[in-house]
Amino acid sequence: MPNKILLVDGMALLFRHFYATSLHKQFMYNSQGVPTNGIQGFVRHIFSAIHEIRPTHVAVCWDMGQSTFRNDMFDGYKQNRSAPPEELIPQFDYVKEISEQFGFVNIGVKNYEADDVIGTLARQYSTDNDVYIITGDKDLLQCINDNVEV
Repeated sequence: MPNKILLVDGMALLFRHFYATSLHKQFMYNSQGVPTNGIQGFVRHIFSAIHEIRPTHVAVCWDMGQSTFRNDMFDGYKQNRSAPPEELIPQFDYVKEISEQFGFVNIGVKNYEADDVIGTLARQYSTDNDVYIITGDKDLLQCINDNVEV
């Protein structure tokens, strides 16, 4: 029986839940006053997927900064993106820490986006395993094959 590998696009999921719950500038905070609305949605989403998929392995893939090899190739790559809201910034480190505490593997490769890492892992592991990808990024639909679901 093949392993079931769940690959999560960490930033896409965190941003999605942050914006879904911060529409009216009403944020959830922890006891230290740090906003947690993106993290709470992130955790609920992953555990819902775990309940449904029953993966043997979970890896959360992260973007590692704004500069990637694509910026070297094209100066204007993602230059129109605005900075993340100040309420989201402290959630970046917390969500990685929480992922690790749940026993998920955090993966990020300098100069590469999470999409690149997910695509590489999906291709590598789908030959002998079932791979499930959680993302909001349509670029990863190209990974779909008999053993990969997005």
